[in-house]
Amino acid sequence: MNDVILQKTILQKTTKLRQCVLFSGFTFIELIFTLLILSLLAHLAYPQYVKLRVNWDVKTTTQAIQHSLTRLKANALSHKAEMVICGTEDAISCSKDWGQGFMQFPDYNRNRKRDADEPLLESHTGLSQEGRLFTKRKRFFRTWTSGTLASQMGSLWYCPPAQYADLTRRIVISRIGRVRIETREQNPSLTCPTVS
Repeated sequence: MNDVILQKTILQKTTKLRQCVLFSGFTFIELIFTLLILSLLAHLAYPQYVKLRVNWDVKTTTQAIQHSLTRLKANALSHKAEMVICGTEDAISCSKDWGQGFMQFPDYNRNRKRDADEPLLESHTGLSQEGRLFTKRKRFFRTWTSGTLASQMGSLWYCPPAQYADLTRRIVISRIGRVRIETREQNPSLTCPTVS
């Protein structure tokens, strides 16, 4: 009697197990609809992701240059030397291209080039992934030992890709070393100048 009950119980459990195995999983139609919905969501979210990435790039690049320009004056006073901040591609020598990065060093012999006895105080390379950072005329900014600029005020531009022109920034450094960032909200006519 117990054997019969045991056999019935085993038969019932294996039948239920087979039914579960047969009816588990997705049908092909359900899989297609799921993939369709996921691809639609990804298609809608991607432009916002790109804008978020560009916005982050604008913020980090402009803050890095702003902080470095602000420290330029303090470094001139603490090192009792003229300071130079310039665009660089390799963190060794100055270049015209600010888009690859920039560096700051004391210019003890006033030749506007970094020599072996002049320490590298700051270096930022590979900054902007989305846009470009440049200045129209200046290869470098130089301060006197007092921390004031050796020339009139200057500007750097951060120019994002064309479809995000509203994120354009102009970093302005005054003659006394004060740095400010100008945005499109403050100046609606702010555009990226053409590079010559």
